[in-house]
Amino acid sequence: MSTISSATVRWQNLAGAALLAAAAASKNWWCTYINWRLQQAAVAHLESLSDYQLKDIGLTRSQIRSAVSHGLAGRAYPLVPSF
Repeated sequence: MSTISSATVRWQNLAGAALLAAAAASKNWWCTYINWRLQQAAVAHLESLSDYQLKDIGLTRSQIRSAVSHGLAGRAYPLVPSF
């Protein structure tokens, strides 16, 4: 009886660990997706600004994607908030 019981407990532990791993992978995927969507929204917003407005914040059109994905050195604030 104890052999069957301990085997069942091992399978339950294995199933629980697999479920936790799947949940962690899903959370990681979701956070990556949300971050990508935020970056795309920031790029779209910055691309909608006029050249004068971009110059006012210290950007050129060719710097938009790099500034959103990597930030700008020496900036006191990021263009996309990190969570």
